[in-house]
Amino acid sequence: EKISSLEISLTIPNHPELRVLGHPVGTNVLSGKYSLLLPDLQVAIELAVGLSISIAIGAVLAAVLYRFVLPPREKSTTSSKYYASKTRTLLIGSLICVISIMPYVLFDVLGTQNTAARFSIMAPFVLYLFRTIEAAFGFVPKGADVSLGLYCIYFAAPAEVLFEQRVTRREKILSTIEAMKCAAVISTLCTILSPSGYIPFGAIPAFYEPVTVDQYLNPRHLGNCFVMAFYFQSGLALGNSALGSMCQLLTGFKVLHTMNNPMLEATSPSDFWGK
Repeated sequence: EKISSLEISLTIPNHPELRVLGHPVGTNVLSGKYSLLLPDLQVAIELAVGLSISIAIGAVLAAVLYRFVLPPREKSTTSSKYYASKTRTLLIGSLICVISIMPYVLFDVLGTQNTAARFSIMAPFVLYLFRTIEAAFGFVPKGADVSLGLYCIYFAAPAEVLFEQRVTRREKILSTIEAMKCAAVISTLCTILSPSGYIPFGAIPAFYEPVTVDQYLNPRHLGNCFVMAFYFQSGLALGNSALGSMCQLLTGFKVLHTMNNPMLEATSPSDFWGK
């Protein structure tokens, strides 16, 4: 799988011995090609298209739930409640089935092969599943079901929207800057890790049964796992920041920031999950 394809490079020609801040720098020490790698453009387009389709499907599901599943605002007779209850249960079951298979339908229709793009397309449907169950049991947050539009935003937006708080201009600017910082971190990681094939501590022999403790605790194995975990966290942070910033710009409501560098800043297991 391609992770990076866009390359911004700078070539420094051969140079004589230099002095930098009073320290000697040998001949041609700084010469060579320096590159900055960016995420693959084709994958980014696939991800954007797939995620947009997922959100559009979420809005349709939200409209169905709002019309037929959420508790009615007007009173009805006992008989109509009975039949409505049977139809409601059947509809909820049907929606859960649709939500469960829809990601695989999109993978097949779009021909998406990249793991990161598949994960991003699938993630909203996991959220839709929980919010469908939430609607079925009447646990929709206060303010989210005031109108069809707000409920569609709440249900389909891949971010935690705070309907009681309006976002300020300063917060919009800060969220945009945060998304740009996350994009810079991903590009830097691609640049650093790409030359080593994303295994900076070197390859280790494949594990075969029975796996021993020494294999799990191999320093190179642990180092590679930590690097890829941090890379994965940085990808989640970029998605969270970019989508949150977009939701704030489009809806005017504040979005809860849910990724606060848990790998490097958490002080305990509970703090890790809280960040």
